[in-house]
Amino acid sequence: MRVRTWCLATLALALLDLYETDFDPTWITAAQRLVALLDKNFLAPEDGLYFYVSQDQESPLIRSKSIFDQTIPSGNSLAARVCFRLHRLTGEDRYRQRVQTILRAFQGRARENPFGFSHLWTATVLYLMPPLDLTLVGDPRDPGIKEMLSAVYRQFLPERRLLLKNPADCALLEEISPPARTYEPLGEGPTAYLCHDFTCRPALKDPAELAAKLEQFKR
Repeated sequence: MRVRTWCLATLALALLDLYETDFDPTWITAAQRLVALLDKNFLAPEDGLYFYVSQDQESPLIRSKSIFDQTIPSGNSLAARVCFRLHRLTGEDRYRQRVQTILRAFQGRARENPFGFSHLWTATVLYLMPPLDLTLVGDPRDPGIKEMLSAVYRQFLPERRLLLKNPADCALLEEISPPARTYEPLGEGPTAYLCHDFTCRPALKDPAELAAKLEQFKR
């Protein structure tokens, strides 16, 4: 089976979307494994970009790199998008460095031909936006958590990072995302912690108040 760069990157993005559905941290580790496969089989160490085909592809005449965003975004722009999300979730600097390498490599070409790099521009905008970090602490089965999640899902905020920490079962999440260790429940019921541009707001307990705060970030 011939696997392409965009296949693995798209699947990794889907796994991160699954995490934001049931908040099982094993989806994040699965996405990390796919990016590790990308690095092992597709990465060109001389420039930090990804080839279109794997290094074990049978007798390729030319091993080109995936550059332009067409009907399917390029493998490199998709890789930048998934590494951006992994950096936001895990805090690992290697993912941030990979994003920077890809964005810088295509910056000149993207300015000359913006229509050929539409998805890369999306990744660039997200990378440059002030980070919006939302961490919910509580039992996922708690009605209060479900109300908070409903408030979150109603807002289109593509730059936000969403974590849900269950204090009764958080060892794996804290291993994957060390920043999650600093968030604890406040009083009875679930708690929401909202940070924007590296400044954290007071903890929130009311889903309606959380919805109002998130509304302020809509553009």
